[in-house]
Formats: sequence, C-alpha cells, structure tokens
Amino acid sequence: MIFDELVLHNFGIYQGEHTVALTPSPGRPIVLFGALNGSGKTTFLEAMQLALYGKGARPASRGRLAYHDYLARSINRYVERPVGAGLQFAFRHRSEGRDEAIRLIRTWNASGNSVKETFEVWRAGVFDSVATERWNEFVEDFMPIQISDLFFFDGEKIESLADPAQSAALLKVGLHSLLGLDLVDQLVRSLGIIERRRKTAQLALPDRAMVDQLDDEIRVLETRKEDAAQHGAEATNALEQSDKTVANLEKQLETSGGQLFLQRRDLEEKYKDLRNQQATLSGQLIEIASGDAPLLLVEDLLRELEEASSQGVGAGVGPEVTDLIRRRDQRIIKKLGALGVRPNQLDAIKEFLRQNRPVSQGRSKNQPVFGILPSNLFTQAERKDLIESLREKLAKFDQTAQRLEAVERNLAAIPQEEAVKEIIAALEQARLERERLAIRKEMSNEEYKRVSGELDRKIAQRRARLEDLAEQTLIAATTQRVLNHSARARETLGKYREEIAKSHMVRLEELITGCFGQLHRKKRVRHTISIDRETYELRLTEEGGKRISSGELSAGERQLLAVSVLWALAQASGRRLPTVIDTPLGRLDSKHRNYLVQNYFPQASHQVILFSTDEEITPDYYRQLKPSIGREYCIEFDEVRRSSLVSEGYFSEKALAA
Repeated sequence: MIFDELVLHNFGIYQGEHTVALTPSPGRPIVLFGALNGSGKTTFLEAMQLALYGKGARPASRGRLAYHDYLARSINRYVERPVGAGLQFAFRHRSEGRDEAIRLIRTWNASGNSVKETFEVWRAGVFDSVATERWNEFVEDFMPIQISDLFFFDGEKIESLADPAQSAALLKVGLHSLLGLDLVDQLVRSLGIIERRRKTAQLALPDRAMVDQLDDEIRVLETRKEDAAQHGAEATNALEQSDKTVANLEKQLETSGGQLFLQRRDLEEKYKDLRNQQATLSGQLIEIASGDAPLLLVEDLLRELEEASSQGVGAGVGPEVTDLIRRRDQRIIKKLGALGVRPNQLDAIKEFLRQNRPVSQGRSKNQPVFGILPSNLFTQAERKDLIESLREKLAKFDQTAQRLEAVERNLAAIPQEEAVKEIIAALEQARLERERLAIRKEMSNEEYKRVSGELDRKIAQRRARLEDLAEQTLIAATTQRVLNHSARARETLGKYREEIAKSHMVRLEELITGCFGQLHRKKRVRHTISIDRETYELRLTEEGGKRISSGELSAGERQLLAVSVLWALAQASGRRLPTVIDTPLGRLDSKHRNYLVQNYFPQASHQVILFSTDEEITPDYYRQLKPSIGREYCIEFDEVRRSSLVSEGYFSEKALAA
C-alpha cells in the first residue's frame, strides 16, 4: 500500500485548500515533514486517519468528543461554519496482483448544532457506490483499524509505551488483532450471552401451579357464562310477554277511541288551522265576486256586446235591453246569496250594478253601443283567466271543507278522559317495562359475549401452558446440554486462544529481539527478549543468562524497546503498509537518536512519513537520512494568510543553524 496524496480543505489550522504529494521515490522510502510545534504536524497525521476511518478514527485531539462535535471543531476557525471542511486521501492498494488507485473524499459542514457529512469512494477514477456504503468493511481488508496504531503513532505514544505495563498491553492487543483472536474473544462473549438467555428462558418456563390457576379461572368463567345465558333467556321470555301486553293494550285503546283521545291536541290544532284556511279562501272568493265575476253569469250577453262594440253600429238602448240587464243583475244577486255572501256585501254589489246599468236612449251612427267603448269591455281572455282563478279557489275551498268535516267527525268521536284514562296509564307502564326488559336482555347478551371471549382466551392459555409443560422436561434437558456445551466451548476457546498466542510469541520474541538489537547502542551487549505467557511483560536476558525486566532499563532504552515492539508487530502483521511517525525522537539522547535515524527510519517500512521539529532531525541527522528521503516538506504558519502552508524542502540551513 502506498499513500499518494492528501488534500486538506479548511481542516484545522489549514485554511483554504492544500494538496501534498506523498508518493516516495524508488529506494527512498522517507517522506520528511519539518514543522515547529503548533504548526500542523499532528493535524496532518489526524487528517489521514480521519479520511480512512471516519467515525472509527480516534485521534488524540478528539478525546471524548462525539464524532460530529469533533468534525465541527475541525473546521478552520477563520471560515464560516456552513462553508465546512473536507479531506481527500489518495492511495494505492495491491489486490490480486495489481495496484488499484483509490481516492477517498470526505466533506462536512456545520449549521447550528447539526453537522452534515458526505463521503465518497472513487476507484480507478470511477465513483463506487457499493464501496462508499460499505467502506468500513472494505478498509478492513487492507488496513484493519485494530492494528492501525502499529502504523500511525507519535513520540508521546512511544514514550507512554516505554512503561512496562503499557508495552504489555500493546503486545496483548497487537498480537490478538494480528492473529484474529479478537474474533475468538467475540465468540466467547456471544456464548456468554447465549448462556444468560438460556438461563432466563429456563426461569420463564411454566409450572403446574399456573395451569391449576387457569383451571380455577375457567371454572368461574363457565359458571358466569351459564348464568349470563340463563339471564338472557329469562329476559327474552319476559320481553316477549311484555310485547304481547303492549299490543293488547294498544288494541283496547284503539277500540275505545283512546287513540283519538291521545291525538286530541293535534286534532284541535288541525281544526283551528283548517278554519283559518277556510276563512281566508272565503274572503278571497268574496273579493273576486265583488269585482267582474258576476258578469260571467251573462256570458252570452257579454259576447254579443263585444261583437256589437267591435262592429261600431247599433240602435239606442230600449226598454227591452234595460229589462234584460235588470234580470241579469237579479240572477247575480241570487247566485251570490246562495254562495253565502254576507248581506252587507250583497248590498254593495247591488249598488254597483245599479250605478253601472245603462240608460235607454238613442245614439248616432258613430257612437259606441250602450255608450261603452270596446276598450272598456270585459274581454273573453280576461273572462277565461278569471274562470281559472275561480275554479282553483273553489277547489281549494271544497278540499278544506272536506278536511274540516273529517276533523270535526274525529273530534266528535273523542271519548271522555275518564273512559280511557286507565287504559292509557296501563299502556305507558307496559311500554316502560318493555324498554327496561329490552335493556336487561341487551346487557345479558353483552355479558354473555364478554364472558365467552374471556373463557375462550383462558382455555387457549391453558392449552398453551399444557403444551409448554409437555415440552418443559425436554426444554430443560436441552437447555442444560446447551449450557454445558457452551461452558466447555468457552473453556476450549480460552485454551485455544492462549495456545495460539503462545505459539506465535516465539516468532514475535525473535522479531522484537532482532529489532531491539538493531536499535540498541550497546552492540557488545546482546539481549534475548522473551514475553511472559501470562502477563505479556517483556523480559530481557543478557549474554551469560542474566535476566532483567524492562523496568530495569533506562528511559531511553525503554523507548527503544517500545519502538522495537511496534516495529516487530508491524513486521508480524505481514502487511506492506506505510508507517506514519510524529515527533519520533522525543527525549532520547543523541546516541539513541543515532540508532533510530540510521537503523529504524530507513527500514521501518517501504514508505515512512516522518514529522519532525527542528530540534529532532537536526542538520547532522538530516544528512544521515538524506539518502533515504524521497520527498521533503516544511510546514509553517503564515500570519498574513492565517493558515499553515506546506512548501517543498526541509528546514533551511539557516533555520536549522538557529
């Protein structure tokens, strides 16, 4: 695996976009970065981890921060939060005999308290949606996060690993991760979970007492169901008898005229309304009779008069015509009297007819007949409309009179209250009783349904409990077998884990011994390093058989031993992965530094990304490393641009001399 390029965009102290090539030169594995403290060395290292592992990355600056809080804090403080930050990390991974170019693009921005992150995986220049969605699985194939600490580390980590307890823990975790023993540990934990669940299930198995309790509850419900059925049958019989009683009383009431008595108020109101309607219609007819209506009695005469008027000729009115009109008026008065017109109204009609009676006289050729103009005649069309109106009014009058007569007959047939009072009271009581019985029947039916449903559920529960009891012995025996086998499996896995770890410790001991031998300055003193099989503590044996613990070494020697452990674990992984080291020389004295510079950095990996201050890789060390340096950069903070800048070339000679 080769790291080719890292692009930082508004990430941490790097404002704007910064593209840094990381590909080493052939035969020169070291990519050297020079930077003063606080100018962005650690930020650069964290950027690579974050690009690779995202939420799974645990850089030192994150601490206990939630992932999205860490992303928000990683946005450069001189840009707006919504602008956000981003990383691009390009590398090559060898798969199936060929190199595959992969580029990871991770961007995010903050808005309020929320952070939105996007992530893309591009393979050979093509976006890969499957790898994007399942990147956490893909990255495990070539750089598992469990062993990432073997390839990403800083001087502080080396210093802490110099502590014997820390180095022992590193050995245990590193060895288990390399051998896949963490899967064995997970299997042991899973077996423990299965055992707990089985034991819990065993406690939840039913017993006979629960079935007996269900039997008691079923007996009670069966009794309640029978009672509800009996009550329902009684209520049904009583309701049927009540219906008969009500029907008989209703028949008696109808025979005695009681129905009319009950309808008395309605009949009286109806009678009053009909009388008012009759009076209204009578007034309307009288009003019509006081107008042109009487002239309809002399329809023939009006027709002759209309014809004579239209011809414009005629003789003078003689006594015969006057007598004819008088007889017409008498017939009109007689007819109106027969229709029930009041005397005072008849008198008014008589006076009207008298005043409009023509006087007998002669007329000239051009005078109208009877002195009446054609325009003043009662025309045939007007007579037709008047006849239709009279027919309509008379029809309504007749209908009202008939309805009024029927109501009068019903009112006359109403019996006295004393004759039907007892029957009405008995009927009201019978109807109330019928309503009460209907409610009682409904309640009984509902109780029957409810109890039946509850009884069915209890019977089903009892059946299920009996089935459980039938299987209880078998289940208990099976559970016990599972528990026994699980316990033996856990014990076996534990022994397997220990034996596998011990068998590989020999190889790891040889690697650590070899690495420490290359780094240790006391060439004349050769050490053999062994690992305690129980505690994983390192023990050194000098030539001659003298055994010393790692705690007896000097601080510098313990740091070299920690580097040896990391180096050996990286070699034991069998993976060709880059090594990234931040501030590696720490508190080592000059002689120990020489051995790291000469023997470790050039050989730590096929690609070594090294971050150093001007006090670590000094001009002398720089000259020693120069043959192995493929690329070199200097990271400096620019006050004007308020950003760290990455430029080619290590610290200048002037800066190193200062």
